[in-house]
Amino acid sequence: MVLLGILISGGFNSADMAYKVVFVICGLLWGIKLLLTDFSVKEIVGVVLIFVLLFVTFLTNREKTLILTAMAITGAKDVNLKKTFLWALICKSITTIELMVLASLGFISNTALMNTKDGVATKNYCLGYQHPNLAFLNVLTLAFLVVLIWGEKLKWYVYLLLTAVMGTAYYVFKCRTGMLVWIAFIVGLIVYKLLKRLGKEKVYLYLFGLIPVVLSIFTAVSALLYKQGNSIMKSLNFKLHDRIAHVAKYPIEGINLFGSHVRVPFDNGFYHLVYNYGFIMAGLFMAAYTYAIIRLCQKKMGYEVLVLGLGALVIYMEFAALSIGQNYSLVFLSLALFGSYKEMWGNKNVREGN
Repeated sequence: MVLLGILISGGFNSADMAYKVVFVICGLLWGIKLLLTDFSVKEIVGVVLIFVLLFVTFLTNREKTLILTAMAITGAKDVNLKKTFLWALICKSITTIELMVLASLGFISNTALMNTKDGVATKNYCLGYQHPNLAFLNVLTLAFLVVLIWGEKLKWYVYLLLTAVMGTAYYVFKCRTGMLVWIAFIVGLIVYKLLKRLGKEKVYLYLFGLIPVVLSIFTAVSALLYKQGNSIMKSLNFKLHDRIAHVAKYPIEGINLFGSHVRVPFDNGFYHLVYNYGFIMAGLFMAAYTYAIIRLCQKKMGYEVLVLGLGALVIYMEFAALSIGQNYSLVFLSLALFGSYKEMWGNKNVREGN
């Protein structure tokens, strides 16, 4: 998680040699972790099943987005996640700031893209990244890491500072998706705190488990309506920069149980899963995502529920959020594999529910 976060925040992608080297290192470290961890038979079967499916998909269309994410999820047992998040925050902050500063000063490439939003063309600088959205996603990831690490301990002025940082990032990169997700988080947090004072937060938190399901259904329905010429979907497609049209262009008939034979990247992470990984892996991912939110609700981990639930919105808009280096909350999907909050948090003395 830490190594991949450093690479992504440093502007590297899977085509770079550095990424491939780290991929091999992560694979070796993951293998050592598995050998040193005690797994039950059920857990071993789960880990083997996940990687058999990923291997079949890789042989089919060379899709590899989820491989490192799956390594982090299956290797999370008996790991202190808060310490891992802290190291990720430190390293990712350093590399993100370093890359943006070097790009701003002209020491490395600072690509500028022309974006048209609501009919207005604007020039957005990427500050060392391939796209402004990826740059903003790094900033959003850092903000969510702060929340995951300190949660209840954060004061109101910290959220004010984080919102100012997000606002500055939006001014530079013009990424509406990430900004809307952050605003949704702040509003959701305020509602959560108010309901918690009244002792009525339980049902509210469970509603976040519906977000990935609703977005998956909406992905299919919106594409179908768009193909039928629905005016509302055409208007929404314009707002979403042809995301609906792109999904509608590749019908679900071209998918099998293990993914399409030709890899096609989609901004919509949910359709990216279904199309490139097939129905089995997409189904397992959705089931694990929903189950993880339910388990976090049961343990009254409200901040984690908010981040993981709203993380589904980011996945809907950016398939890059399927990477553990851009969406650290995905590690909570290990709850579906290991089940125990204490085991995955790496602290045997923690009382469940805290």
